[in-house]
Amino acid sequence: MTQNEDKNIASRINSALSGGDVLFIVPPFSRSCLGAMLDPHLLQSISIDSGLGAEVLYLNVLLASMIGIDRFEKTGNAPRSWMVGERLFARAAHALPQLGVPQEELFALGENKKKRPSPAPHPVDPQFDPLPWLDLEETCFSFSDQVAPVVAARGYKIIWLNIGWEQINCALALIDRIKSAAPDTLFMIGGLNCEAAMARGIAAMNSNVDYIFQGEIEAAYAQFLKGYTQGKRPDHRILRGGPVKDMDLLPLPDYAAYFHQADLFFEDKRPEKLALAYETSRGCWKGQKQRCAFCGLSCDERIQYRFKSPAKVRSELAVISKKYKNIIVFMTDHTPPSSYYRELFPTLRLPDGFSMRYQLVAALTLKDLINLKKASVNRIQPGIEALTTPLLNAIHKGVKAHQNLALLRNAMSTNIFVYWYLLWGLPGDRPEDYEKTIELIPLLRHLQPPELLAHVRFEKFGLYVERPEDYGITNLQPEKAYAVIFPENADREKLAFRYTGDYPCGSHDRPDIIQRLEQEVRTWKDSWRAVSLVMVLFWDQYVIHDTRFASQSHKTYSMDRDQAKEVMRHCRYTGSRQQEWALEHKLAIIADAHYVPLVTASPQLLLELEA
Repeated sequence: MTQNEDKNIASRINSALSGGDVLFIVPPFSRSCLGAMLDPHLLQSISIDSGLGAEVLYLNVLLASMIGIDRFEKTGNAPRSWMVGERLFARAAHALPQLGVPQEELFALGENKKKRPSPAPHPVDPQFDPLPWLDLEETCFSFSDQVAPVVAARGYKIIWLNIGWEQINCALALIDRIKSAAPDTLFMIGGLNCEAAMARGIAAMNSNVDYIFQGEIEAAYAQFLKGYTQGKRPDHRILRGGPVKDMDLLPLPDYAAYFHQADLFFEDKRPEKLALAYETSRGCWKGQKQRCAFCGLSCDERIQYRFKSPAKVRSELAVISKKYKNIIVFMTDHTPPSSYYRELFPTLRLPDGFSMRYQLVAALTLKDLINLKKASVNRIQPGIEALTTPLLNAIHKGVKAHQNLALLRNAMSTNIFVYWYLLWGLPGDRPEDYEKTIELIPLLRHLQPPELLAHVRFEKFGLYVERPEDYGITNLQPEKAYAVIFPENADREKLAFRYTGDYPCGSHDRPDIIQRLEQEVRTWKDSWRAVSLVMVLFWDQYVIHDTRFASQSHKTYSMDRDQAKEVMRHCRYTGSRQQEWALEHKLAIIADAHYVPLVTASPQLLLELEA
């Protein structure tokens, strides 16, 4: 970086901060730079309640303003097996080679691009190519050096760095540099990558981290501050918090620092729509009954389900919607409680320009989706994962294919965007289940496609890692990237969150099927916005328009009300004349002995026909 760039970074950081006792830093690379995080602002509130001045610094936003928002988001959305965020700061944190790739390998790649790593066995799981990331790595290396002295000079007593997603190496690089300039500063970390053994791995790897918080950290942090203000400090570096039992007692975070810094750092390139994180529940009520096999939600503590009262949520969202205009609220929940569909969503009304995103369980009714839409929930992540019940059973999803398919059709009808993955590579899967998916996809091209065809991941705390023998998994070990993002003396087994292993897998044995599946998904993604399968009411006739198939002309079917009710109702398969007619014309399918209509319509028309 040039001297002018150094001064610009210092000026922007100093303009963003006003001073205090505690600084919470959100380092790169979080998944996105376009939203305010929840934890730093909750802890900021607790600090202020303890009599300490506290503020939040979004270094991820600062870096995004330097390299461009699109490039930052591309990094956050890169395949997880690459661990690009950790690679970009591996040299700064541990004096490792650039991107963790030996110099001779980089030289060979630069000399002859034909020597790049050979293609992965499946196009949907590409190998990491370091060349496009080298110049960004140089920027990240300099970024650590330029930011640290500016922060150190401000004299904070405590600095907390959030460590989730791929933020370990950036956080450690900053801690080492700030500590050398301000040795009396206390450094704390907490977040997703500080759970259980991972905390011990970080503690052993870096002695400049004074305290590491595990679990739900609010109570543990408040207890720490109580002792700190009395001149006392814990004897242990790793501090464990317990689950918050009464969610209504949590403070409403003040997100003003994020929006101020977004304006300051992005300047005229600030996106029109920004987001903030909010929570209405913690844990997973579904996981308390049966955990999804791949889920790394973690130990029993984090699965324990608790939620805020509808009155609390209603009042807090009213405050947020008045204070922050034209925003997206992304819920950190794993799924809202079922009672909200009766007691919160039907009556929640928020101003124009305000929208919410929820992660939830796929077993929702049409009325549930209509109530979500009325409550300004415009995007959901329902965890669909598969479109055949044997694959869903293999990962313990607790829903069946007919429910997933009905959700896709009803979400399209209610104009709610569905963000979902289609998984492959499951332990014990069968090629015929993917064949069925390939046959099904052409019928669904008017519905929302998966965001990604993704190989299943083995995550720490998930059943695949905790009980590998139950799934025939052997040779379980950390993913390859861990060998290049952390130094040789680090305990990579403790630090790892994702693993690989050997196991019986039909889709591994038949890569041709996965390649065909990928092609079908690609065609689906390319076509879904341009085709339709929809019913409209025209006078007293119910008319279906079908434009899904390029090989045939626009098809139109007309019927009376009684016929429409049978065609459009999701129910047990009876083999009625009208059901058979719809199946013949590919307007519906049979799944799990259920008749599943694929035709969309306005929510009002669907409700009328399903009544």
